[in-house]
Amino acid sequence: MAKMVVVSADVASTQQFVDYADGLRAQGLLDRIYVDECHTIIMDVGYRRDLEKLKGLHRYDCPVVLLTATLSPEMERWFRQSMLMTDTSIIRARTTKRNIRYKVVRVQQRSKVQDEVVRTVLKMTATMQGDQKGVVYYRSKTGCEKLAEKLGCDYYHSGIVDKKRRKHVLEQWASGRGGNRWITATTGLGTGVDIPGIVGVVHMEQPYGLVDFVQQTGRGGRRAGEVVESVVVMDGQKVRLKKQSSDIEHLNHQAMEWFVESLDCRRVTLGQFMDGEGGDCRVEQGELCDICRAKHDESVEEDDSMEVVDGVEDSDEQQDGQEDICGVGSSNRLKEYVQSKSEALAGMRRWLDEVADHCAVCYVKWH
Repeated sequence: MAKMVVVSADVASTQQFVDYADGLRAQGLLDRIYVDECHTIIMDVGYRRDLEKLKGLHRYDCPVVLLTATLSPEMERWFRQSMLMTDTSIIRARTTKRNIRYKVVRVQQRSKVQDEVVRTVLKMTATMQGDQKGVVYYRSKTGCEKLAEKLGCDYYHSGIVDKKRRKHVLEQWASGRGGNRWITATTGLGTGVDIPGIVGVVHMEQPYGLVDFVQQTGRGGRRAGEVVESVVVMDGQKVRLKKQSSDIEHLNHQAMEWFVESLDCRRVTLGQFMDGEGGDCRVEQGELCDICRAKHDESVEEDDSMEVVDGVEDSDEQQDGQEDICGVGSSNRLKEYVQSKSEALAGMRRWLDEVADHCAVCYVKWH
């Protein structure tokens, strides 16, 4: 009986899988291969050199289906070249997550980032019920451990050499037997994990790239009706890439900066990069991001103030009320004009600050 083999990208590059697939092929039993999380072939090859071996999958003389939910259209060209599959068909579906509330919190001092993360975690914990849980992502293994101590929870990262211990930590947290709803983790928890009940995803500091961010926030909201709170807590310092970073890493990193610096809806930035198109929270009929939420609240306040003015009775007071209406309208338009000019000026200043540290040609290339 022929077999269809499903394997994650990191395992498909191991010698153990190669021996297994060769054995099936020799017996004429290998029908096709499904490779999950295939975006890592171009995203993680910098520190997982074995992923380069996946370009040899065509040697098995059977159909190969590559699966991922986080391959940006702008990265398709690199992906095709890396896998030697220039003529392969790509079938895409929208990656928009309507049940995630995106939020970015900035603090003035770097030393205050951890305190804000703790406050955010405590606030989210107060609203959790049943087996609901959360994860705090931290780029540093050492920082991940220190933060776990601060929160009184377990930590998970690739530096845990004992695989049994790593598996035990993950199972304890997933099942709720660990005594804490939270776990701190590095990017190792971003792929190949399907745990129900994750409704809180906090990033301490800006993630390296938008693909990583989408992959990690995508761990949550797997059950119908669940709403995920996604919060990035960071200071004003920019994340610097290594000079030898690849074009893919630069593109991924730049997209993350666009997301955290958005002046409009954050969901638009996500959609444009991950799907090549995207509408704001209301167009997508999803949970409001922090920017759209602020606009909504401001609109409600203005509507409430106008209702009070409209309620003035016919009299001399009504005439005064009409004058107030004109005053409110003019004030609101002036406020919107000043705000739009301020945002544009702030954006220009950020652009000038950023381009000052780059070669002009390179800067235009990444944009």
